Amino acid sequence: MKINNTLAQSIVESLRNTIKQDINFIDNNGIIIASTDKKRINTIHKGALICLEKRETVAIIRDDQYPGSKKGVNLPVNFQDEIIGVIGISGDLDIVEKYGNIIKKMTEILLKEEWIKESQSAKLENSKLIIESILNSQLYHLDLVPKSLENSFKHFSVAEIPLDELGFDIKRNLVRYSESNYEKDKIYSTIIHDKFINIYIDSNEEKITNHLSKLYATYKNNHNLSLDFGISDTFIDIEEARTYYNQALKACDWAKVSKSNPILFYKNMHMGLLITSLDEKDLLEYSKRILKSIDPNDIKFYQDLFFLYGKHNGSISKISRDMYMHKNSIQYRINKLKELTGYDPRNYNDYVILWFAFLTIKK
Repeated sequence: MKINNTLAQSIVESLRNTIKQDINFIDNNGIIIASTDKKRINTIHKGALICLEKRETVAIIRDDQYPGSKKGVNLPVNFQDEIIGVIGISGDLDIVEKYGNIIKKMTEILLKEEWIKESQSAKLENSKLIIESILNSQLYHLDLVPKSLENSFKHFSVAEIPLDELGFDIKRNLVRYSESNYEKDKIYSTIIHDKFINIYIDSNEEKITNHLSKLYATYKNNHNLSLDFGISDTFIDIEEARTYYNQALKACDWAKVSKSNPILFYKNMHMGLLITSLDEKDLLEYSKRILKSIDPNDIKFYQDLFFLYGKHNGSISKISRDMYMHKNSIQYRINKLKELTGYDPRNYNDYVILWFAFLTIKK
């Protein structure tokens, strides 16, 4: 691992908060690349070179003992069984020696944390590159095509996320959480514009459902984010990926509209196949015509009332319970809906007309 100057400076400044002594980070060429004593940056530290050569702690008892050195203690920094530099603490030995191993260990911990973050970021970028390449039919232009993507069963899942409401950290953590909670090398996750996309290298629908259920519950509880997932049919040929991605998009759209289940497989869409194929403008115009006499401020109320009517098969007592209203008030509102629209939800044909109209209104 090569340490850049910015990271090294961040480490020495963090460690300075632990002990009130000047701290230096020296690279494997003996050059101080970071220091809390800014005058020493980019100077040679001969004592550190001896530390690197001997691969052990070197104590310096006076400032002129080695060129470019000051009294203090210098310790080799190890990462993955390799010495990647030296951490030095300036000051009287009787003060700084007791901090030596603590500062060394803290440096190695900070380096490991940074390496983990860099590795995770690289993996996320790799996942995004792979998914974008698949959707643009350019996967085979990559230098390395993951073997798991060839000749294996796959599913797409798609959820729409609010583009401007979620911060960068929440979106990044959503992708990390997705990949870390599924079998290794069996999932690629990313966010492209307002779409949260997963590719599962798996045909096990129960596993996929359980994974998405966990994502849904976690982000609903922690961030009040409702994710409606659409999942494609199983496919193998990567050249047909765009077709299956579009399946997942349609299922996602229907999951958002119908609100019957936040996790919906394309094969289970049924009526949704027809509705999501219709022009959105035509559906909106249809809705406006049917519901035009309802006050816009009351649309949400009548929408909830109507769908509860269908859910409870017209049971006034159950609707009353769910809406915290008296049964007589519910009955009055149902009659009012008929009066305003000219369609009676108690009549089967009229119910279907109202169902399409209310379905188009965003909940």
